[in-house]
Amino acid sequence: MKLYDILRSEFTNHENVIRGENEVFVTDLVTCPVKREFYEIRGADSALIHGVAVHNAVESVLVKYGCEPEVSVFLQVPERGVLIRGRVDLLCPGNHVVEIKTSSKVNLEHVVQLFIYKYILNASRASLVYLSTSTLAVYDLVGNKLCNEVTGSCEDLPITLNYDLILSLVDHYLKGLRTPQFSQCSSCFFRSQCPLLLPS
Repeated sequence: MKLYDILRSEFTNHENVIRGENEVFVTDLVTCPVKREFYEIRGADSALIHGVAVHNAVESVLVKYGCEPEVSVFLQVPERGVLIRGRVDLLCPGNHVVEIKTSSKVNLEHVVQLFIYKYILNASRASLVYLSTSTLAVYDLVGNKLCNEVTGSCEDLPITLNYDLILSLVDHYLKGLRTPQFSQCSSCFFRSQCPLLLPS
């Protein structure tokens, strides 16, 4: 048996989740639709596999402190006739939502994803853990600010986090718009092939 096949299978076997009728995934709302299409066509790349491996490692540490990994969440949006589904990386004691990311800097799409989970669970605390080869950082979402857990410094977010934001993200998704909601293009793995960035 080839090690490559074992590892690829282990780190990609959770990807195929069946979407029910009128269901929208939280990641659908925050991820660029073109990027989603690339992943569907090409499957997992090494960056995605690396991300799953890092998630597994961080989860295995925080489970020792009472955190529950991979918690499914749901939000009915009657105004749009859809059910939003998601899976929180970790739900820790005290109704504390934790999302794990492998980039080296904060991305607005991650903050919005965290907000949606916090909203759905009415969480008392919500944190982003960034772990890359150059970074270990934890940020807490406090109102409309993102605060560094170590330094205590906070930054105002450029958007307002509320239920209306969730509705606008659902509308964008339901209309099938292909433009990203957040500035993701500069760090996108597929930027050199993206039809939105290629000269016409």
